[in-house]
Amino acid sequence: MYNLLVMTKALIMLSGGVDSSVAAALLLNAGYEVSAVTFQLFDYAGDENSPGASYFAKAFENAIQVAKILGIAHSTWDIRREFQKSVIDPFISAYLSGRTPNPCVWCNQRIKFGLMLDRAFALGFDYIASGHYARLLGDATGYHLYRGIDRAKDQSYFLWGLEAKSLPHLLFPMGELTKTQAREYARKLGLPSASADESQEICFIPDGDINSFIRRSAHPKAGIIADTKGNLLAKHQGITDFTVGQRRGLGLGGGQPKQYVLSLDGETGKVIVGDEQELYHHSIKVGQANAFSCNFSQIPTDLLGQIRYRYPPTPAKLTILNNTSFRADFASPVKAPAPGQSTVFYQQEELIVGGIIEQILR
Repeated sequence: MYNLLVMTKALIMLSGGVDSSVAAALLLNAGYEVSAVTFQLFDYAGDENSPGASYFAKAFENAIQVAKILGIAHSTWDIRREFQKSVIDPFISAYLSGRTPNPCVWCNQRIKFGLMLDRAFALGFDYIASGHYARLLGDATGYHLYRGIDRAKDQSYFLWGLEAKSLPHLLFPMGELTKTQAREYARKLGLPSASADESQEICFIPDGDINSFIRRSAHPKAGIIADTKGNLLAKHQGITDFTVGQRRGLGLGGGQPKQYVLSLDGETGKVIVGDEQELYHHSIKVGQANAFSCNFSQIPTDLLGQIRYRYPPTPAKLTILNNTSFRADFASPVKAPAPGQSTVFYQQEELIVGGIIEQILR
């Protein structure tokens, strides 16, 4: 797929993990002139001996070693300021408003395949590449994004926000491989990343404690917890303690039916809870939408919707509202769709459109 008659220059984002390392090797084998870049995205706010700090130090060391083994140029780009402005600050703002954002989508759109692409062009590169498990195929109608062959590792969900103008310049060599094959390939090459741990879900919060992370720079709105009938059940100290669908840690005490977070109001700090059945909904409104292989007005109406990463694809019928938003009606109710979360829609394996859940429709 990537074999070339004329050598072209590709810049690979080398995180130090097995996926980007193998992607670099595959590009070399395909005939690209490959260089690598590792990003410094943020400062780890914690003890230098903590698991999070040691994880990133090891990853950076791996990236340097992989580049040496493969014989490719390697550099580090300090883009902490840009990452803070484009990813971390919006992430904090969204959580404070009671929404559930997906920062990886913003990072891909604004940093990895936005800022990086511009810099790569300025340096004379023809392509940028990553270790994402997704497939990008071009034909007479344009470029089409498909799920990776390894459905357990498919990352097309995180790429829905990519701009059409960037697609001809992107390479995803891992899309045709499984994770098992990637590790085997890395071991054969003697790459230190062959046995590397999986990457962090939210890289700038390696311990997974979102609430503590936000409280280091902001003060979440305190408020009340109430049921759907308006009955006051408890008070809480911060809206960021909660997410839609949450059951544990509500502070409601025992001796009553299980309660789940149904909705959050960042302005008032109100948290509404109810029984599990009330988490299921048939319809959502999606905004900030981006269509890939067709004009927005030509999006197929019958697709498979995925309301969050790894959620089972569910048949849905789309109704276009304007050139950036649409309504999605699911054939069967989906559990805990959360405003602010990314949602994507496929036609078989092809990603057709994605966007942000703006509203749960009754």
